[in-house]
Amino acid sequence: MIMAINPDAVYLDRARSDYGEMLLQPDTVFYRSSIFANRPGSGVDHSDTGVRGDPTLASVEKGRVFLEAMADDLIDGLRALYPRLTRQ
Repeated sequence: MIMAINPDAVYLDRARSDYGEMLLQPDTVFYRSSIFANRPGSGVDHSDTGVRGDPTLASVEKGRVFLEAMADDLIDGLRALYPRLTRQ
């Protein structure tokens, strides 16, 4: 998302994949909260980088799609909360 807003602020040469110990955890349909901690062996919340995932897959185009979807969701939510307001 940041790449779509300010690509110069992103240093992809420093990006690295970090899934911590998440991939070692059993699959579940239940939500598991995470407190990202740099403690190997702490479980699903372990992360050396403080993030989870693979930022090397990021692109400006993906960021734009993500921002547009967020804006659409926000607008839909506001319209649901305030149905009497009209778009001007």
